[in-house]
Amino acid sequence: MKAIYRNPMWQVKDVLEMRHHGHYKVYNLCIEEDYDPSHFNGRVERYPFDDNHVPPLQMVKEFCESVHSWLSSDTNNIVVIHCMAGKGRTGLMVCSYLVYTGMSAEEALQVTIPSQRRYVDYWQKSLSFTEGRLADVNIPKPESRVLQQIRVYDANNIESIFFVVTETQEVPGESYRPSTHKCKNFCSRKIKNVGIDSFQHFYSFIEEDHDSEQENLDEKNCLDCCFDKTVQLATGTKP
Repeated sequence: MKAIYRNPMWQVKDVLEMRHHGHYKVYNLCIEEDYDPSHFNGRVERYPFDDNHVPPLQMVKEFCESVHSWLSSDTNNIVVIHCMAGKGRTGLMVCSYLVYTGMSAEEALQVTIPSQRRYVDYWQKSLSFTEGRLADVNIPKPESRVLQQIRVYDANNIESIFFVVTETQEVPGESYRPSTHKCKNFCSRKIKNVGIDSFQHFYSFIEEDHDSEQENLDEKNCLDCCFDKTVQLATGTKP
């Protein structure tokens, strides 16, 4: 059945061998699809993460360094990057590499999922460039957050939204980080008063400026969930 909408592996290998013999390397981003690297003469690397999700920034760094090393070692070298559909995860990593080589996130962005677009921008903010040199990568150290409230903006004509907060778990010796549910609840217009006077908003590790006047205007169109008990979260947590 797969052969109807996906190229068979032997066919992909034949094309690569014919057109780029000895000069190709395959990057597999799938967690749900693995295969023996010997199919491509051992030139396969895996950077697996879940579909419709984002990878840890450390994984993006290692991926970009590996791709750059391979492409730089011979001008005839090419890379073959794939996930299942070739759109979300592949687009995210290709965009990240283009940004790593000096292209702006705005120019590179070819992904549509909001969290993935946001992560390309985060990745750009972690890079610093010196003329004539590769980008220096400065990924912030992991730190925990305390979740007190979730607020959804632009919720006109919506009474409630169900959400799940997941936390990625590091597995020793593995690059893949599986997700576990941390909490789940509803954001709604009825906010329970839990005595929290103010909330600080965090968007990943990037602290962004907020227009307090605009936030007040938007409150009428917001859905909120306030937690009776604060939820301790580690870096790598996703709503």
